[in-house]
Amino acid sequence: MSGSTRSGCMGLLFSAPTLTPVVLGVGAGLLLGLSSDRHRSLAAFVAVVGVLGGLGTWLTLLLSGKRLDPDVARKRREMLACLDELADARQFPPSAESDRVAAPAQAERP
Repeated sequence: MSGSTRSGCMGLLFSAPTLTPVVLGVGAGLLLGLSSDRHRSLAAFVAVVGVLGGLGTWLTLLLSGKRLDPDVARKRREMLACLDELADARQFPPSAESDRVAAPAQAERP
């Protein structure tokens, strides 16, 4: 197995779609197991299902062989760079409406 394939496998293993079911399943299993003695088998079942869900997701991502299109990756990087620029509020001047005094609202009538 080459280094790039190994890093790709590890990247998929520690990606959000793979880790989410594992963390949720094991966390819910721990919560159920520690909260009540009666639900130990349910806790074990939930934890095992979470781990199996993560394993299934990892294998699906690994065996599908689909990788992100380079054009889509480039467009994503451009959009994320634009988000940083938009978050900087100093580039936008305050609006003219922000300096106006607001008219008081009329009292509601019963």
